Amino acid sequence: MARKANRFTDLKQSLGAKSPTLSTLKRCTCCEEDKKQNEYYKVYSPLFKDDLFPTCKTCIKKLVDTDSSLSVYDMLRRMDRPFLIEKWEETKNKNSESDSLFGLYLKTISSATQLVLTWEDSMFPDDEDSENVTELNRRWSGFSYTDKVMLEDMYQEMLSTYEANTPIQRDIYKNICVARLKSNVAISQNNATDFERYRKIISSLMNDAKIKPVQETGFDEGSTATFGQFIEKVESERPIPEATGRFKDVDGIKKYIDKWFTKQMQRALDIRSKNDDLDDKIKDGDA
Repeated sequence: MARKANRFTDLKQSLGAKSPTLSTLKRCTCCEEDKKQNEYYKVYSPLFKDDLFPTCKTCIKKLVDTDSSLSVYDMLRRMDRPFLIEKWEETKNKNSESDSLFGLYLKTISSATQLVLTWEDSMFPDDEDSENVTELNRRWSGFSYTDKVMLEDMYQEMLSTYEANTPIQRDIYKNICVARLKSNVAISQNNATDFERYRKIISSLMNDAKIKPVQETGFDEGSTATFGQFIEKVESERPIPEATGRFKDVDGIKKYIDKWFTKQMQRALDIRSKNDDLDDKIKDGDA
């Protein structure tokens, strides 16, 4: 740990880091307000010259959902601070009613022995959350937590809708999701030029993947739509019609099948005689 701390200190000195003072104002990258440096969390990564995270405490409080472990993990990873399950549970138990749980947790792990720990030193609970955040960070590196969740939802939807048997197909689906996200941002900002550009990219990628927008709502012969899509189309567009005529009589339908299919097959296979037919007629009252 001492070597890690020294390495960070040497790197900061080589970058010309200066000791921050409370009188110096720093602009938040989120709300874009100038605030005193005590309004920011201290970090110990060589990536931050002034030892301060660029987003203020107020904005982080709004961004981090402490009920979502993935949200907590994502912010800690950006700050290069560790997630220590024991310390997190300890903080939650002591401050269960607090709305500043994330800040209190950072204060809890600010002891001298934990000061040099980074995200790589994290200790997760034995559940799926740690695997989920690792997968999210691996697949959608460089995006915010909110964008990662949206991208992952779109990606999983595509995997369940279209065939994804090869790495190339899955990679194209990932690119389609990114383009869809950017096109949504463009249209929300009334940027018609970027929106049109991303829609063309999406169309080109879908062409590469040999999928068509029509497959979203239907099934056509020769397409790559799944069997589930075909069943969905039949259920929604071709419901079983109401029985008419002789088909309203359930017993009559059975007689019809027996007469023109079952008995004919029995006779063809030589397992039925004319006497059997006569017995059935007597039983049914037709003789």
